[in-house]
Amino acid sequence: MAGCYHVGVPGGRSVAFDEVVLTNKTHEPSLARQFDMAFKEQVSVTPGVHGRAAKNDIHYNLDIELVSVRNLSIARAEVRDKKSRDDKNQAYQTVLNRVELTVKVKAYNLDQPVHPDNPTYEHTFIGQGDIPRMHDREIPLQAAYRQATDDAARQIIAAIAELTP
Repeated sequence: MAGCYHVGVPGGRSVAFDEVVLTNKTHEPSLARQFDMAFKEQVSVTPGVHGRAAKNDIHYNLDIELVSVRNLSIARAEVRDKKSRDDKNQAYQTVLNRVELTVKVKAYNLDQPVHPDNPTYEHTFIGQGDIPRMHDREIPLQAAYRQATDDAARQIIAAIAELTP
């Protein structure tokens, strides 16, 4: 038994990216490469989204700016009861840190008149990655950066795909 179906954006029109300009303004130079790889991976695995343009695709140019990276302490465990501590700072221990990557995106639909001051879509996304608190942070930190870039890329692709008429 054979069947055929269309997977992709509603209405059957796919999204293609003609040009993607990536700017890294963070203090982490490796984030540009990680984000570029994550974005390309999301393009390749998302139905209805292509890196190369086809005839009926909706064409977009993207300006992507990696704005900032923040490290946050998000989970705390109480390690001492009230009677055995001098102040609140000694009561808790941070057990999890979060990395937040802020990304600004401007999308220009090439099927409509393009003006640099008037993008079709403009939004700020925050990708997140979690790391445990460890004595050696470098390896888990790189994994958290990878999670944050994947999360931001996934959000961007989903938002652009939803713009399709």
